[in-house]
Amino acid sequence: MSTNDNAARLQANKEVVKRLMSRLFNPATSDTPETRALMTENYIQHNPNFANGPESVMRFPHTQKAREMFGVLKFAGEPLVIAEEDYVMMMQPVHRDKGDGTGVTFVSFWFDLWRMEDGKAAEHWDYADWDPDLAGKRDA
Repeated sequence: MSTNDNAARLQANKEVVKRLMSRLFNPATSDTPETRALMTENYIQHNPNFANGPESVMRFPHTQKAREMFGVLKFAGEPLVIAEEDYVMMMQPVHRDKGDGTGVTFVSFWFDLWRMEDGKAAEHWDYADWDPDLAGKRDA
């Protein structure tokens, strides 16, 4: 593979991840064939709040917990996206409510790492200190 081909593949992988994250945070686009097409059939999810396979993460924005979490979530700027080999890392700054009833927000940084396979998201890791009953439990 030439340097130009590799650079184009890395850029395409970054664009897939940005498009996937944008679609997954929007209930109107999260559970659609277009979103599903961005993930492999055997998608592996390392966040313990979600089951393996695309359906768990695609349905999450339609849950009560997602409405509670994302109701006040606002992106705080463009994400940093880095690609290397078959991996894409995204750091997304978001405004989050302190949750103390004051309405005060702070900027939090969300980190996601994706393994890509044939131009699709095949595996995902992120920081996960959520309630394990959020969207369904993974089989151990």
